[in-house]
Parts: sequence; structure tokens; C-alpha cells
Amino acid sequence: MRTNLKLLSLLVLLLVAVVPSAMAAPTFVFDKVEVNGDAVDLSNPETVAVERGTTLDLRVQLHVENASDDVDDLRLRAWIGGYEYDLLEDMTSVFKLSASESRKTKTLSIELPEDLEGDDYTLHVEVLNHNVKLEVPLSVEVERTRHKLSVQDVLVSPSNAEAGKPVFVTVRLENLGDKVEEDVKVEVSMLGVSAATYVDELNNKEDNENNYNDEEQTSRSTKALMLRLPEDVETGDYDLNVKVTYNRGYSVLEETRTVHVDGKEEQAPEETSALKAVVSVDTTAQTVEQGEETVYKLNFVNLGKETQLFSANVVGSQLWADARLEPSFVSVPPGMTGEMKVYLKAHSDAEAGNHLFTLQLLAGENLVKELPLGARVVEKEQPTPAAGAAVADGLLSASTLKLGFVGLVVLLVIVGLVVALRKLKDDDEYPLEPKDGQTYY
Repeated sequence: MRTNLKLLSLLVLLLVAVVPSAMAAPTFVFDKVEVNGDAVDLSNPETVAVERGTTLDLRVQLHVENASDDVDDLRLRAWIGGYEYDLLEDMTSVFKLSASESRKTKTLSIELPEDLEGDDYTLHVEVLNHNVKLEVPLSVEVERTRHKLSVQDVLVSPSNAEAGKPVFVTVRLENLGDKVEEDVKVEVSMLGVSAATYVDELNNKEDNENNYNDEEQTSRSTKALMLRLPEDVETGDYDLNVKVTYNRGYSVLEETRTVHVDGKEEQAPEETSALKAVVSVDTTAQTVEQGEETVYKLNFVNLGKETQLFSANVVGSQLWADARLEPSFVSVPPGMTGEMKVYLKAHSDAEAGNHLFTLQLLAGENLVKELPLGARVVEKEQPTPAAGAAVADGLLSASTLKLGFVGLVVLLVIVGLVVALRKLKDDDEYPLEPKDGQTYY
């Protein structure tokens, strides 16, 4: 009996010693963390400085302790919160760790957006599965690049171009850098045809917020650049290349867009020779103020034997002006002429300078002619109150002088009449001639 009690006590002691060891949870240990190739001191981590618009590359080495079996379904995750539009993160595929492995290394990458605000963030590096987790927080300072432009958008009109026809391209830029950019050159090219323009000044966001000036902009659109495509282009998709040169020519930004072009073989045959129509315009260029309207006069001459219905389309003015036709159609009998007016109203915020557009003239559904026209937009002049007041004062002074002069003349006439009447009365009472029959010595 005593022997059995000793054996039972021995078994209990063994269970007390073994069960805690078996029940102990595995422990993860980060051996090394590298950010962009630089090792981080995990005992006293320093702030990591990175530039926005770059990639944050992580290399993490870890192992597990107190694991009797393999630890499955593990993932290594890195993430940054606080970005307005998305969660910045990367995660590895599922892997396992065992006590027999000395070390395991994983890599992660996080793309930092170009519009990430310059500020302090926390980079979370963690390993986890369904019941264990270990996290190392690192401080990250995001810095702005000194010179950094971004192409926000490229507008192409029309979106489906035609061989031999003009294409209008507008590029919108944004300054994401730390410096104000001046004399930014923008070039567009396609199928061997190119055009260029300049943006005088493009401010950065911090400067724009500090100065509170409505005229200062962090993003701006160029004027529409015209590319006349070759006539022998086959139907297909072609690259539209955008090249932006800034920072005194030391920085270059290039973007590519795809534009679909309809070749000549898919166009309806033109019948302009059979139509025998002549079209003319009174001027090829006009000057118009912002928010104001100008007009181009068209004359259609029908040299054929049948009445023709003429119309027009305005292409390429949508970005800076609104167009309308009066009338929309002109019916011209044989041997007669017809007139149509094209009104172009510049937007109130249209950029000052020269703008181009194309006038497509049609007889029925057939294209008769394409006229390249232009308009020079000038800033609207505001009336000066002082000048208007001066003019009004001048008019008032002139009117006052006229009234005073008339009054003076009337007064002189009245005074003259009074004097004349008194003189006549005095002559009647004291005649100068002596009375008859009396002589005085």
C-alpha cells in the first residue's frame, strides 16, 4: 500500500513538471528589422526618414521560442495608418515556424503615395496567426521632395481621333514638391507630330496655404495644344507622349496615354467635288474678353443644281469657350448664297492668350471644308469708379455753367428793359423843347 502511494506521488510530480512545459505558448522574437537597407535598433528605435512617392522596403528576421510543434498559419504584416484615401500595407503569404529553425527572413514593401502629407507616422511590423501576435512599432517621418511635379490628367479631344484631323491635348499638372516651379515646359507628341507650351508658375501646397492667395495654385492646366495627325495613318491605338521639363531643365517627367485613331479606310468618301459649294469666313482670328462673346460670319455659295442644306461643327473650343450657331442650318438654292454666324463666348476663367479651334463645314452629311480658326482671349477690364465719378462731375460742371450763362443773359435783358422804360417816363414829364409863345433869356 505504501509502495503504491509512493508511485502515485511520483506520477503527480511528473505531471506537475511536464504539463506547464507542454502548455507554454510559443514566443516570437524579432532578431533584425531593416528599413531601406538600414538596420533598426529594436531596443531604442530611431525615427526613419523617407520621401513620399518612394517605396519603403522592409527585411525582417525572426524566430520562435518555447515551441514543441510547428507554429502554422503565420503571416508577417507591415502597415501605416493615417493616409486619407487608403490603408498603406503589405502582407506575406502564410508560412510556419518551428523550434528547429534558427532564423527565418521575410521581405515586405509599402508604396508611399506622392500626395502623402509630410508628417510623422507609425510603421507597424507584426507577426500573427489566429492566437498569437507580436508587434514592433517604428516612427516614420515622411519628407517632401524638393522638386516634384505630377501629371494629374491628360485631356484629349476628340477621344477617338481621325486621320488627317486635328487633336487637341490639355495637360493638368500638380506641384507635389517643396519648391515653387517656374517656366515649366510641356510637350506633347504623337505619330511624329508635336506641340509645346509653358506654364509660368506652379506653387507648392505649403506656400499656397501660408499666403492665402486665390491666384496661387498648386495645380494648373495648360492651354489646348493642337496636333494635326497625318492623313495616311491606319486604324489603331497609338501612344500620346507627354514630356514635362522643369527645375531649370534638370528634372523631366514623362507620361504616356493611348489614343484610338480611325484611319482613312474607314471614313465615308467625300463628295465635295459633286457638291460644287464654296464656303468663306470673314476672319480667321478674333480678340475676345473673358466672359464676352465674339462672332465669325460664314458665307455659303451653292454652285450646284440642287438646293443644299449647310451646317457647321465647332471642334476644340470646349475647354475655354462655348460655341453656338445662328441659324443651326442654312438652306441655299442653286446659284444663291446663305449666311451663318458662329458665336464664341469665352469662359470667365479662360486663360489669357491665343487659342485654336477648328470649324467643320458640312453640306448635308458630307464634309465640305475644315477651317482652322483662332481667338485671342484677353483679361476683362474692370471699370474704375474714380474715373466714372470724374466724368460725371465734369458733365455736371458743364451743365451748371450753361445754366448760369443763360440766367445772366436773361437778367441783363430785364435790367435793360427797366432802364429804357424809366427813361421814356422822364422824357414825358420834362420835355427838352420850350413851350409855344414863351422865350427865356
